[in-house]
Formats: sequence, structure tokens, C-alpha cells
Amino acid sequence: MPREIGRAAVVGDKEMTFDSEAIFTRGIEETIASQDGKHSLNDLLIVILETIFRGLGEFGIRRVCFLIKDPRLPQLVYRTGLGQTSAADRENIVVPLGADGKLLARSVSRAEDVYVQGVERAKLETSLPSCLRDALADDPYLFLLPILVNRKPI
Repeated sequence: MPREIGRAAVVGDKEMTFDSEAIFTRGIEETIASQDGKHSLNDLLIVILETIFRGLGEFGIRRVCFLIKDPRLPQLVYRTGLGQTSAADRENIVVPLGADGKLLARSVSRAEDVYVQGVERAKLETSLPSCLRDALADDPYLFLLPILVNRKPI
């Protein structure tokens, strides 16, 4: 019996079928293979971001960003990413970690993953820092996956 493997999309004159499960499985394999000591941490990060971007692409994900903790200030800054992110967006993404009630700050301080579906502009006005409001207002989903080492954000 054939297994349903996701949605199809037409790219140019070819039809492509998305199979998120297969994409994530292959991404895990690539991540493990990248830990052979021959690849840099940056290479590993790109493999992970590509896996997330490709695996969630069928759901309308348009960008994946990786932010790191500024060693001097209580804030996250843009490190790298994939998808529809302009140079101006990359330069302006600075997320304060001390802001009370802000979604990203809460997510990081509590080490909690957050998933928001149907992100609406009105909700973004109060839950995201100003640097992300316009860039993410029309995105269908928002995933926040904080990475902490020894209970500190990286």
C-alpha cells in the first residue's frame, strides 16, 4: 500500500513531493556524520538549519534564524540563517533577554521550546521585540528553540 509522503509543489516544470519525515531523518544522519571531527561547528550548525528549513518548508516556513547570546550584554544577536531574511533584518535582529513578558526572553530564561501557529500581527506587537515584529508578522508559524549550556543561553 503506498504511503502518503506529504504535499506536492510545482517548481519550474517539475513536481516535487515533500516528505518531512524523510528530510528530518536524513538531516539527523547528516548531523551525526558531521560530528566526525573534520567539520567545524559552523558546518554542523548549517546542516541543522538546512534540515529544519527543508523539513518545515511544506508548512510555509520562509526563514530559519540562529541567534546567539552576546557575551557582553544580556541580548541575543543574529548569527546565521536561511531563507527570506534581508541584510537589514540580519543587522537589526537584537533580542533583549531582560524584557519582561517578551516571548523570546521568556523562552530562553525558562529553557522552553515555543510553537505558535497562526501568528497574528496584533499578538506580535506585545510578544516580540520590535526588531522582529515587521519581519515575522505575516509568517504562519513561529518556533523558538533555545539552546542552553549549563543553564545559560548560547
